[in-house]
Amino acid sequence: MTRSPVIKRTTGYLLFAALMVCLSLLGGLSAYTPQGPEAPGGYCYISINGVVKWPGVYAFSSPTSLDQLIKRAGGLEGTPALEHHTLEKILYCSDSVTVKAKDGHEITVKRGKMNAFYRVTLGMKLDLNQETAEALTAIPGIGPKLAYAIVAQRQKSSGFQGIEDLLAVPGIGPKLFQRICKYVTLTPLAQHRGSAL
Repeated sequence: MTRSPVIKRTTGYLLFAALMVCLSLLGGLSAYTPQGPEAPGGYCYISINGVVKWPGVYAFSSPTSLDQLIKRAGGLEGTPALEHHTLEKILYCSDSVTVKAKDGHEITVKRGKMNAFYRVTLGMKLDLNQETAEALTAIPGIGPKLAYAIVAQRQKSSGFQGIEDLLAVPGIGPKLFQRICKYVTLTPLAQHRGSAL
């Protein structure tokens, strides 16, 4: 038995409406990201693990506070509440937060950069002037040997001035260069000095 075109169309509209509701609950459809790479579609992804109910990667429409991230992750599990000034700290795209409890009394929050493999999977570009050799292996087509060659060339030239500088790395020809360009970005070195996560 086949469905009528009206029922198929109605079902499609309902599924689309449900998807839009889910996206709005995840934090909206627009983004402003002053720090950190945003993913295609404008989302700002931040990961959290440790003593939260639902560790994972969460999407926001813009940078958010630690408080909002913890709420999205279901709250803290079996630990005292964090101080208000800690909860107000702003997190940026590609940040990673680890919340640990020591003896159920002392809570520490460690902030760092999200795993490069997560970032590439989510469509975020990796910065050639910041990433470690290990992080660069997240890019399809780059293994450990080539990643170390990229880092060596970056150190030799005091940082990359343009993405096309990758062509000076032994083992990267025009074909591989074209393949990996969509996974990398370049922030001028001057912006890295003095910046902190």
